[in-house]
Amino acid sequence: MDMYRVVVCKDKKRWCVVDIEHLDARAILADVAARFPLEKGFDISVVKKHGEKRLLEVSPAGVKMLSAEPLFELFPFN
Repeated sequence: MDMYRVVVCKDKKRWCVVDIEHLDARAILADVAARFPLEKGFDISVVKKHGEKRLLEVSPAGVKMLSAEPLFELFPFN
């Protein structure tokens, strides 16, 4: 399943961040991007998850994942 993060700026200031993780993520990404038009002062940048950093705990009971942080790379979206 793909994950995208859309950073929305309005008038050169960060306005919101939208995370999209879904089987049909590309279609949802297009819909989200269409809601923030350039003509109204919005600018968006898109990054795509390409992996994750995990923190694990190893104990006699086994291995347990304590946290996972997604790693992103710039995704060209027009």
